[in-house]
Amino acid sequence: MSRLTVRRTLAAVTTSVLALGFLAAVPISADAATYQAFGASAYGSQVKVGNLVSSGKTSYLSMCTTDDSYTKTNKTAAASLGALGNVGVLTTKVTTKKTGSTFSSVTTTQTGALNLLGGLITASAITSTAIATVENGVVKTGASTDFVNLRIANLPIDLHPTPNSGISIPGVADVLFNQQSVSMDGKEITVNAFRVNLLKNNGLNLPSGFIVLGNAKASVQTIKSLPYGSAYGTQVDLLGIITSGATAQVNIPCGGSDGVKKTANLVGLNVPGVISTGVARTSAVSTEDGTTTTATTKAIVDGVNLLNGAIRLDTITSKSSTTRKGTKVTTSSAGSSLVGLKINGKSITVSAKENTKIDVAGLGTIYLNKVVRTSTSIQVTGLSVTLNTAIGDLTKGTSINVGVSKAGVKAP
Repeated sequence: MSRLTVRRTLAAVTTSVLALGFLAAVPISADAATYQAFGASAYGSQVKVGNLVSSGKTSYLSMCTTDDSYTKTNKTAAASLGALGNVGVLTTKVTTKKTGSTFSSVTTTQTGALNLLGGLITASAITSTAIATVENGVVKTGASTDFVNLRIANLPIDLHPTPNSGISIPGVADVLFNQQSVSMDGKEITVNAFRVNLLKNNGLNLPSGFIVLGNAKASVQTIKSLPYGSAYGTQVDLLGIITSGATAQVNIPCGGSDGVKKTANLVGLNVPGVISTGVARTSAVSTEDGTTTTATTKAIVDGVNLLNGAIRLDTITSKSSTTRKGTKVTTSSAGSSLVGLKINGKSITVSAKENTKIDVAGLGTIYLNKVVRTSTSIQVTGLSVTLNTAIGDLTKGTSINVGVSKAGVKAP
């Protein structure tokens, strides 16, 4: 292996401080009610390397709350990435806390032992942390990444890397450490522990692509209401153990998107014998006009093929919308549709009716346009399949969801 070339950015991302009027938890009047919202999200890994490996965000978590003593965790078992190597247990955690007059949103991801690219990249553990705080009307953000026994091409690497530093493995990949970015308004910070960008025509004869480990995001926002929601293309859950994370996932940011539509796309997905799709497109947006808040999410998935052709669809569209005006909340699944459904080769006519159920012998239960409503939200799953028997490596109880959207608006 040739000598590594080290490069570092000239200016590292530093803590951002902005003036922000901090408002008490008890509003002066109902019309002027504003609250402090804590936002966060995290995932352990995301991989897209040609047609070799394509996985969504594992151990994914998101948070948007006004609760200052909130904690939530997620955990994914160690996983093989095939020819790319192995990643240890992935643990994510989001939490809020109050210390004196300081309110904080803290996100942490932890990655167990890893071995990537035939031993070119190894580490015993990785921890990344993002934090956003507000004290006396001032917002501060910060992030860090720590490595244990990190080695690149058998050379030891700084265990506390400078933000946005990197190393090149000539002819193979670029590796970026402690990637940090702060939002334009200074209220949100994001950190990736590290990202591996595989070069085209690399010396390992692998497709080009990327591997991201240890993503953490934290924010603080001042809000009048709490729009929330997400959409994703597909997800496979093997009795509670996610075997294919949510793909093309997009979320309404904590505090809302202020009319700006967030989007995500996935060219295609292929989990042999389980699911393959064409393009998946998702979007999420929220708007507020002073008296009314609306949250809308949408997922469109083309060319759906489940279980080696047992279930096929030309296009699935899932759309969720929730509107709050004062204390009144309305939800809608209008715009959701399924086109070209075939089950075991037979064309099935699909109506617009919500929660259509089909039981298929030797396969399981199929829900079309599955809708779940709460007092503040709606979730639409275009196609949901639960196996009532083992099929190949899939055990009884495995669920496959395609075209999922959720939207809600809470009163803080």
